Amino acid sequence: MLNSGSPKHKLYFKVIDKDITDSDKIGSGHLDLTNVFKGQAVDTWAKLPAKLGLSSHGEVHLVAEFVAQ
Repeated sequence: MLNSGSPKHKLYFKVIDKDITDSDKIGSGHLDLTNVFKGQAVDTWAKLPAKLGLSSHGEVHLVAEFVAQ
């Protein structure tokens, strides 16, 4: 659950690969939800940068929409 009244409108995420023996972190990032709470849907790709920004571990597709209850 997200607090739409909060001044901080960010969704933080971490992407991992789940193996039988362990899980490895692929990357992490955040999505600014300010416009989502204003009624604008978001459909974007977020890059998963490698350590020190040397390369990329790919991208993750993020889609968000706010529906008031």
